[in-house]
Amino acid sequence: MESYLRRNGRAILLGALLLAFALPLARFSESLWSDEATSVWFARWPLSHLLTALCDPHPPGYYLLLKAWLLLGEQEWWLRWPSLAASVLAVALTFRLGRAAKMWSVAVLAALLLAIHPLQVWYAAEARMYILAEALGLVAVILGWGLIRSLEKQKKGRARQLGLAVAYALVALIALGADYTAIFPLVFLQMLWLAAGHPRSWRWLLLQGVVLALAYLLWVDAAHRSALSTSFQAFTLAVQINRFGFDITPSDATMLLRVGGLASILLGFLAAWQWPKRLRGLARSRWFSLLIWALWLGLLVFMAFPRLYSFKRQLIALLPYIALVAAYALLRLPRVFKAAALIITLAVTIFVLPTHQRESWRELLTQL
Repeated sequence: MESYLRRNGRAILLGALLLAFALPLARFSESLWSDEATSVWFARWPLSHLLTALCDPHPPGYYLLLKAWLLLGEQEWWLRWPSLAASVLAVALTFRLGRAAKMWSVAVLAALLLAIHPLQVWYAAEARMYILAEALGLVAVILGWGLIRSLEKQKKGRARQLGLAVAYALVALIALGADYTAIFPLVFLQMLWLAAGHPRSWRWLLLQGVVLALAYLLWVDAAHRSALSTSFQAFTLAVQINRFGFDITPSDATMLLRVGGLASILLGFLAAWQWPKRLRGLARSRWFSLLIWALWLGLLVFMAFPRLYSFKRQLIALLPYIALVAAYALLRLPRVFKAAALIITLAVTIFVLPTHQRESWRELLTQL
């Protein structure tokens, strides 16, 4: 199949882009649901109020975009177009990232897997910020990877390095301004830097420090911190744990989420720092490929459940990189595994679209 992907890569990529555009259109006739209506509510606030008194756990970047978009129309289908455009762009950028790593077949297959994934298709038709953060995160990773490669060669070309550094910093700030989940691809980029041998450490770390400091000053304020400390994710986790008979408060659940997230990041950094050769050897094994295939199917089962949206949306920013890893693993398995992954992914997407309707904002307004 790898040779087939190489021969027909452009046609498959075009098909992936068409699917990324066409599949979400099935939801364009639906009413906004409460979260999407919240986006419109905040986008209609005065600019000064939106930037200084945002009472929502998300930064204002997406609302600023939607505020400008509302000037051209307020129909529900119209409000979903920015997300659809960002999703199609994310599929193309996933292919671009795979090519940057000199993996043509992986890039083609990953773009196709992302285009038909139910999570991608669902949020491509939602007037929220998650797909925008995903696309901007991909741009930041591609720019950052170019900078890493330039630093790794340690040749002259400071003008190019400076241009890449400035472009990366600007895109990373804009991505974090769209949604905090954009931090996930930036963490992934740091792991790539470590795995590359952490070239020019002081320059790279200084750049990351500047980006994070500016992001904190621009997008993180007391309102955001207070909202995040009692997030819906914490309440959901507390409810689920209490169902198993354990007495836990939302504050305890918040601590568990923070500790778990920090532990995952530290383990990832440790793996990237200490074991790049071992991980590359593991990635070439058949058992690793089978494990990734099973995890991909498990993720699809998770997507088929109509609840837990608050957890699902956290995966959006990471989905392109999951697709790249899955494509890399699938290419080392027999053809039947590749076909099964594609068919099951598309089948779950087609099943999810008509069955996971959320509360209609039109009906709520009519009742009120």
